[in-house]
Amino acid sequence: SGVRLINIDGKQANGTGRTRSKNGAFPNLQTLNIYDSSSGICLSMKNIDKKTNEIPAAQEALLLLDIKGALLTCDALNTQKKTIEIIKERKGNYVCALKLNHQTFYKDVNDYFTDEKLREIRKSETDFITSIDKAHSQIERRNFYLTEDIKWFPEKGQWKGLKAFVCYEKIITDTTTGNVTKERRLFISSITD
Repeated sequence: SGVRLINIDGKQANGTGRTRSKNGAFPNLQTLNIYDSSSGICLSMKNIDKKTNEIPAAQEALLLLDIKGALLTCDALNTQKKTIEIIKERKGNYVCALKLNHQTFYKDVNDYFTDEKLREIRKSETDFITSIDKAHSQIERRNFYLTEDIKWFPEKGQWKGLKAFVCYEKIITDTTTGNVTKERRLFISSITD
Protein backbone atom coordinates (compact mmCIF):
# COMPACT_ATOMS: atom_id res chain seq x y z
CA SER A 1 0.00 0.00 0.00
CA GLY A 2 2.98 2.36 0.45
CA VAL A 3 3.22 5.59 2.38
CA ARG A 4 0.08 7.55 3.17
CA LEU A 5 0.71 11.02 1.73
CA ILE A 6 -1.20 14.01 3.12
CA ASN A 7 -0.91 17.54 1.70
CA ILE A 8 -1.66 20.74 3.65
CA ASP A 9 -2.42 23.69 1.39
CA GLY A 10 -4.48 26.85 1.26
CA LYS A 11 -6.43 27.65 -1.88
CA GLN A 12 -8.07 30.74 -3.28
CA ALA A 13 -11.15 30.28 -5.46
CA ASN A 14 -10.66 32.98 -8.08
CA GLY A 15 -13.81 34.64 -9.34
CA THR A 16 -15.75 34.06 -6.11
CA GLY A 17 -15.27 37.59 -4.79
CA ARG A 18 -16.87 40.85 -5.80
CA THR A 19 -15.19 44.20 -5.96
CA ARG A 20 -18.39 46.17 -5.48
CA SER A 21 -21.75 45.60 -3.88
CA LYS A 22 -23.95 47.63 -1.59
CA ASN A 23 -22.13 46.02 1.36
CA GLY A 24 -18.62 46.78 0.01
CA ALA A 25 -15.99 44.51 -1.50
CA PHE A 26 -15.97 40.76 -0.91
CA PRO A 27 -12.64 38.95 -1.34
CA ASN A 28 -12.27 35.65 -3.15
CA LEU A 29 -13.11 32.59 -1.06
CA GLN A 30 -10.06 31.23 0.81
CA THR A 31 -9.96 27.66 2.09
CA LEU A 32 -7.50 25.44 3.88
CA ASN A 33 -7.44 21.88 2.55
CA ILE A 34 -5.85 18.83 4.07
CA TYR A 35 -5.90 16.24 1.32
CA ASP A 36 -5.01 12.55 1.49
CA SER A 37 -3.55 12.03 -1.97
CA SER A 38 -3.11 8.31 -1.29
CA SER A 39 -6.87 7.80 -1.20
CA GLY A 40 -8.02 10.90 -3.11
CA ILE A 41 -10.05 12.15 -0.15
CA CYS A 42 -10.14 15.65 1.31
CA LEU A 43 -9.80 15.08 5.08
CA SER A 44 -10.48 18.65 6.10
CA MET A 45 -11.64 21.81 4.36
CA LYS A 46 -12.07 25.02 6.28
CA ASN A 47 -12.98 28.50 5.11
CA ILE A 48 -10.45 31.07 6.26
CA ASP A 49 -10.70 34.85 6.23
CA LYS A 50 -7.30 35.47 4.73
CA LYS A 51 -4.05 33.64 3.95
CA THR A 52 -2.55 34.41 7.39
CA ASN A 53 -5.41 32.53 9.10
CA GLU A 54 -4.28 29.39 7.29
CA ILE A 55 -1.58 28.59 9.87
CA PRO A 56 -3.82 28.28 12.97
CA ALA A 57 -6.53 26.58 10.89
CA ALA A 58 -4.03 23.91 9.79
CA GLN A 59 -2.83 23.39 13.35
CA GLU A 60 -6.42 23.00 14.66
CA ALA A 61 -7.33 20.54 11.89
CA LEU A 62 -4.22 18.41 12.45
CA LEU A 63 -5.19 17.94 16.10
CA LEU A 64 -8.43 16.27 14.95
CA LEU A 65 -6.99 13.93 12.31
CA ASP A 66 -5.38 10.49 12.51
CA ILE A 67 -2.02 11.09 10.84
CA LYS A 68 -0.06 8.29 12.52
CA GLY A 69 2.54 6.92 10.11
CA ALA A 70 1.58 9.37 7.35
CA LEU A 71 3.93 11.69 5.47
CA LEU A 72 2.64 15.26 5.49
CA THR A 73 3.79 17.91 3.05
CA CYS A 74 3.20 21.64 3.26
CA ASP A 75 4.19 24.86 1.57
CA ALA A 76 6.51 27.38 3.20
CA LEU A 77 3.65 29.26 4.87
CA ASN A 78 2.82 26.21 6.99
CA THR A 79 6.45 25.38 7.76
CA GLN A 80 6.01 26.48 11.36
CA LYS A 81 7.60 25.04 14.51
CA LYS A 82 4.20 24.52 16.16
CA THR A 83 2.72 22.80 13.09
CA ILE A 84 5.69 20.45 12.90
CA GLU A 85 5.45 19.78 16.63
CA ILE A 86 1.79 18.75 16.21
CA ILE A 87 2.67 16.45 13.28
CA LYS A 88 5.38 14.69 15.28
CA GLU A 89 3.31 14.47 18.50
CA ARG A 90 0.56 12.80 16.45
CA LYS A 91 3.16 10.30 15.11
CA GLY A 92 3.34 11.68 11.57
CA ASN A 93 6.35 12.63 9.45
CA TYR A 94 6.91 15.71 7.33
CA VAL A 95 8.59 17.19 4.29
CA CYS A 96 8.05 20.95 4.40
CA ALA A 97 9.08 23.71 2.00
CA LEU A 98 11.63 26.23 3.21
CA LYS A 99 11.53 29.75 1.79
CA LEU A 100 12.38 33.29 2.77
CA ASN A 101 9.62 33.56 5.39
CA HIS A 102 12.35 31.88 7.51
CA GLN A 103 15.06 34.06 6.00
CA THR A 104 18.10 33.03 8.07
CA PHE A 105 17.13 29.33 8.05
CA TYR A 106 16.63 29.43 4.27
CA LYS A 107 19.93 31.25 3.69
CA ASP A 108 21.86 28.83 5.92
CA VAL A 109 20.49 25.73 4.16
CA ASN A 110 20.87 27.29 0.70
CA ASP A 111 24.50 28.19 1.48
CA TYR A 112 25.11 24.63 2.69
CA PHE A 113 24.12 23.18 -0.70
CA THR A 114 27.15 24.45 -2.64
CA ASP A 115 27.96 23.01 -6.06
CA GLU A 116 30.73 21.02 -4.39
CA LYS A 117 28.32 19.62 -1.75
CA LEU A 118 25.81 18.65 -4.46
CA ARG A 119 28.55 16.80 -6.40
CA GLU A 120 29.52 14.99 -3.18
CA ILE A 121 25.91 13.94 -2.52
CA ARG A 122 25.45 12.89 -6.17
CA LYS A 123 28.43 10.53 -5.85
CA SER A 124 26.95 8.85 -2.75
CA GLU A 125 24.14 7.36 -4.90
CA THR A 126 21.98 6.73 -1.81
CA ASP A 127 20.99 10.34 -1.13
CA PHE A 128 20.48 11.43 -4.74
CA ILE A 129 17.79 10.67 -7.28
CA THR A 130 17.16 12.15 -10.71
CA SER A 131 14.50 11.93 -13.40
CA ILE A 132 14.35 13.22 -16.96
CA ASP A 133 11.25 14.04 -19.02
CA LYS A 134 11.14 15.13 -22.65
CA ALA A 135 8.14 16.99 -24.06
CA HIS A 136 7.27 20.04 -26.16
CA SER A 137 10.85 20.82 -27.29
CA GLN A 138 12.09 20.69 -23.71
CA ILE A 139 14.17 18.35 -21.61
CA GLU A 140 13.36 18.63 -17.92
CA ARG A 141 15.72 17.12 -15.37
CA ARG A 142 14.76 16.94 -11.72
CA ASN A 143 17.51 16.31 -9.16
CA PHE A 144 16.81 15.58 -5.50
CA TYR A 145 19.65 15.79 -2.98
CA LEU A 146 19.24 14.75 0.67
CA THR A 147 21.62 15.30 3.55
CA GLU A 148 21.43 14.08 7.12
CA ASP A 149 24.32 16.42 7.96
CA ILE A 150 22.32 18.86 10.10
CA LYS A 151 24.58 19.04 13.17
CA TRP A 152 25.91 22.42 11.99
CA PHE A 153 22.42 24.02 12.11
CA PRO A 154 22.19 25.82 15.50
CA GLU A 155 18.36 25.69 15.77
CA LYS A 156 17.92 22.00 14.84
CA GLY A 157 16.48 21.22 18.28
CA GLN A 158 13.69 23.77 17.77
CA TRP A 159 12.29 21.84 14.79
CA LYS A 160 10.88 18.63 16.26
CA GLY A 161 11.99 15.46 14.48
CA LEU A 162 14.23 17.29 12.00
CA LYS A 163 16.55 14.74 10.40
CA ALA A 164 17.41 16.01 6.92
CA PHE A 165 17.56 18.86 4.44
CA VAL A 166 16.55 18.35 0.82
CA CYS A 167 17.58 20.37 -2.22
CA TYR A 168 15.46 20.04 -5.37
CA GLU A 169 16.84 21.28 -8.67
CA LYS A 170 14.81 21.57 -11.85
CA ILE A 171 16.87 22.15 -14.98
CA ILE A 172 14.95 22.85 -18.19
CA THR A 173 16.74 22.83 -21.55
CA ASP A 174 14.90 24.23 -24.56
CA THR A 175 16.01 21.94 -27.40
CA THR A 176 15.23 24.52 -30.08
CA THR A 177 17.11 27.50 -28.58
CA GLY A 178 19.55 25.75 -26.24
CA ASN A 179 18.46 28.03 -23.38
CA VAL A 180 18.81 26.49 -19.92
CA THR A 181 16.79 27.62 -16.90
CA LYS A 182 17.37 26.40 -13.37
CA GLU A 183 15.13 26.44 -10.35
CA ARG A 184 16.04 25.44 -6.80
CA ARG A 185 13.77 24.61 -3.87
CA LEU A 186 14.63 23.62 -0.34
CA PHE A 187 12.83 21.38 2.15
CA ILE A 188 13.19 20.21 5.74
CA SER A 189 12.36 16.62 6.56
CA SER A 190 11.79 14.18 9.38
CA ILE A 191 12.50 11.27 7.02
CA THR A 192 15.83 10.29 5.52
CA ASP A 193 14.78 7.95 2.70
